[in-house]
Amino acid sequence: MPSTIPGIPNIILFGKTGSGKSSLINLIAGDCVAKTSPGAAGSTFDGQSYLVPVSTRTFRLWDTVGLNEPSLDVNGYLVAIEKAIKLIRDLEHEGITLLMFCIRGGRITAAAQNNYRLFFDILCDKEVPIALVITNLENQPSMEGWWEANKKPFDRFGMHIVGHACIAAHPGPGDVHSDKHVETRQKMYELLLSQTCAQAWKPEKTEWLTRLLGQLLEWNFGRSGSSGSRLGHQDLANGLKRCGCTKYETICIASKIIHIGNGRYDGLVSLGYSDELDSVQYVRHLP
Repeated sequence: MPSTIPGIPNIILFGKTGSGKSSLINLIAGDCVAKTSPGAAGSTFDGQSYLVPVSTRTFRLWDTVGLNEPSLDVNGYLVAIEKAIKLIRDLEHEGITLLMFCIRGGRITAAAQNNYRLFFDILCDKEVPIALVITNLENQPSMEGWWEANKKPFDRFGMHIVGHACIAAHPGPGDVHSDKHVETRQKMYELLLSQTCAQAWKPEKTEWLTRLLGQLLEWNFGRSGSSGSRLGHQDLANGLKRCGCTKYETICIASKIIHIGNGRYDGLVSLGYSDELDSVQYVRHLP
């Protein structure tokens, strides 16, 4: 398990598929450790980690799958639950030190805004600093010039960025962009070393899961949306049980979600959790 190695900061790379996360990891590592594929498959919150040395330190870089569609359907939400639970279990001991938001050079798309909210607001409760990494700038005369010309929309959309790097992750055919490639690696080293000095964010696991999955449901389906009503409590409870959640974790999480949906506890009762439903009145008000 990744979390069994103490003292290594977890850095979460996120962004839409094709935003250059895997290429960025390979750039920092100086080797092809992460598989790159424009059409890489995966589910939201899927994550693969890589241990990467930088100077005298070692970082665990997480290549995650973001949200490529405007929203999740019910099946997508249930799969995201499973992936989120696994990711949180891998992260719970060392926490999260830094988020790296990867976005291709160009305008800020709706997908970029959705992924920002998914990871900064929902996964990390606005508690983890974000560094912005703008990729695919190999053909720009000045990579930093792109930022000067395009930084205002990030402020306008309310994105809270602690640092940025405009990069060329690929040296190009015949190493035509080799100078920018070398410059990029140095930028990423400086960004990592300067933005990972603070203490990692490490919430309690059950509280983390409860808040994340409840907020994900509310954001994705809305309090009064008809799509939310199609999320069966039996499916939800079975999904939590399948992921190895304890009875207490299941009740905490399901209570939060049921509270949002104004539903009933039938799924929990059918799984034999009726004896513990009295505790719902307490956990209902968890953040």
